Amino acid sequence: MDYRNLAAGNAEAMPALLKHVSDMQCLATRLHAVMGIVTHLDNEEACPEGRVFLCNYAEDLADKLSLGLDQVNLPLGRANQ
Repeated sequence: MDYRNLAAGNAEAMPALLKHVSDMQCLATRLHAVMGIVTHLDNEEACPEGRVFLCNYAEDLADKLSLGLDQVNLPLGRANQ
């Protein structure tokens, strides 16, 4: 499905899509940062409990990102069903 063409005919949905994309980028940035911290802690062999917590948090972020990027969850997808 070409969301650019849909947006041309559905101008009110475009801000929702842009916010959604921005939210997903924020999640991806958080996930990247968390994984960087986990890697650092792992390399230092430090804070095993913290690594477990951060890995669980990273898994939660990845799940949210995956669900958010599923095309059925995009704002335009909902508006045009």
